[in-house]
Amino acid sequence: MANATRANASSISAPLRETVVVAEAQHRGVQPIALVLDTGPTHASKQLPRFAEELARISDGKLTMQLYWLPKNASWLDQIEIWFSLLQHKLLQPNHFMSTDELQRAILDFITHYNQTAKPLKWSYTVEQLEHKFETRLRRDVMSVST
Repeated sequence: MANATRANASSISAPLRETVVVAEAQHRGVQPIALVLDTGPTHASKQLPRFAEELARISDGKLTMQLYWLPKNASWLDQIEIWFSLLQHKLLQPNHFMSTDELQRAILDFITHYNQTAKPLKWSYTVEQLEHKFETRLRRDVMSVST
């Protein structure tokens, strides 16, 4: 049984050990690696904690990973979601592309322009607003469970 578990953990972590995130963290000496993820199924929420444990084990604790899961319906906290929103609103609406080649060229041109002109996002959402939102939602969820 132990061998099967070890083989399973190795098969999960083998491809992930070679990811850009791990390689870049090792190159820069980042310790621990902090991953902020949404709760989407593409992030393999069951496999990632095992991978993080396996990463620490095989590196003798020299490389560890902390996983932070964003709350559901919090895509506005996810930086790539914000960027996709910009792409959608500044380029993709209305949908006026005559071919996929035209769409691809427009997206590549948008990326080039964005990379040349990008500035850091200025967060206007305060910690207090976030706490209020979660408190309100938690209170609502508790009330729905108790009724």
